[in-house]
Amino acid sequence: MALAVNVRSRPLVKDVLQQLTAVNVNPTIGLAEAAELLCTHLGVALVSIIGSTEGLASYILLAAHGTGAAELERDVVMKGADWSPFQLEGRTAHLHLTAEDDDQALALPKDWAVLYHTHGLRSFLAVPIGTTNETLGLLTVAKQEAHAFDDEWWEPMLGVLSVGLLPHLRNDQVSHLCHLVRVLDGTSDYLALVALLLQLSDLPIPILV
Repeated sequence: MALAVNVRSRPLVKDVLQQLTAVNVNPTIGLAEAAELLCTHLGVALVSIIGSTEGLASYILLAAHGTGAAELERDVVMKGADWSPFQLEGRTAHLHLTAEDDDQALALPKDWAVLYHTHGLRSFLAVPIGTTNETLGLLTVAKQEAHAFDDEWWEPMLGVLSVGLLPHLRNDQVSHLCHLVRVLDGTSDYLALVALLLQLSDLPIPILV
């Protein structure tokens, strides 16, 4: 990943990375704090942090802060090519789209299109959270102004900041949470859900007759 961060943004990046190390050690609380921190310091309308499930079969919204956060929380499980995480998979480093009008909004991923229509967000930028060998999720920012992320330093800056989220997404609790949410979304089998909850809490699983 290129580190061609704009000279003026380097102090900001350093400061935000330092503050990301100080968020709550509980990853679910810490990620919510991180989303708020990034939204405030980057001056964007919305920040979302998404985690991946095993094999990148689906993605789970882990935290969101700002304009449209509640809208994103209506669909925390993302499966299928029309969602932003899957469209990012086909890009080398980032996904950057702007919608100036309804016609251009037709090209937006499903989750971003909802934000455009409900809250007037027009500019979106997402970068993967991970390394060359692993993808743990993605970090997304959005603004209401069109072409807000056209400056070339936005993508590398966001990529550097995403490194500060790696410890949280590598936490076993986050992996278990993503797995649990995916299973909850895909089954109505009560006994299977109970067994899964017991597994995740490291308790012995009773024999269900």
